Amino acid sequence: MGNIKMPAPYNKTDNPNPNGKHPGGRTSKKSKINYDGLKLCYSKGFTDAETAIALQITEQTLNNWKIADSKFFEALKDWKLEADRKIVKSLYERGKGYSHPDTKAQWVENDVFDPESGEWKKVGRWEYADLIKHYPPDPTSIIFWLKNRQPEKWRDKVEQDVNLTGKITFKVIYDDGPAQAGGDEQD
Repeated sequence: MGNIKMPAPYNKTDNPNPNGKHPGGRTSKKSKINYDGLKLCYSKGFTDAETAIALQITEQTLNNWKIADSKFFEALKDWKLEADRKIVKSLYERGKGYSHPDTKAQWVENDVFDPESGEWKKVGRWEYADLIKHYPPDPTSIIFWLKNRQPEKWRDKVEQDVNLTGKITFKVIYDDGPAQAGGDEQD
C-alpha cells in the first residue's frame, strides 16, 4: 500500500474554522436555499411548516436558522407582512365594494345570403366591448372587518352583568326511568 497517502491526524490547532468545529461534515442546506422560491412561499401565505416542507427540511431546522441569523428572520417577517398587506387590501376592497375595467367577448352570428349557392349561411365573428365591472360591498367581509376592528360593538357574544338579589327557589324533579307496562306503579 505504498501508493495510498493517509490523511494527517486531525489537530484542532490546524482548524481553519474560527468557532473550533471540525472542518468536515455535511454542509448546511441553508447555503443552498433558493431565496426567490422562499419569498414566493411566504408571499403565497405558506406557514413555516409548509415552507419547511417546500425546502425539504424540518420546521425545527427553519426555526434554528431564524434564531441563528437575525437578517434571515427579519426577511421572513417582511415577506409574511407583505402577504398580510395584500389580504388586508383585498378584504377592504370586498368590504367597501369596488370596480375594475374588463372586456366582454361575445360571438355574434348573422345570416348571409350566398349568391353562388343560392343558400343562406351563418357567418359569425367575435365582438368585444370594454366595460367597468362593479362589485357591491360583501356583507361577510364587512362583518368580519367590524368584528375584528371594533369587537366591543360587533362581536357575536355580548357579555351582560346580571346581579340577582332575593330568594331563588329550585324545583328538582327526579326521573325514575321509563314507565312500566301494565300501569303498575311502585312507591
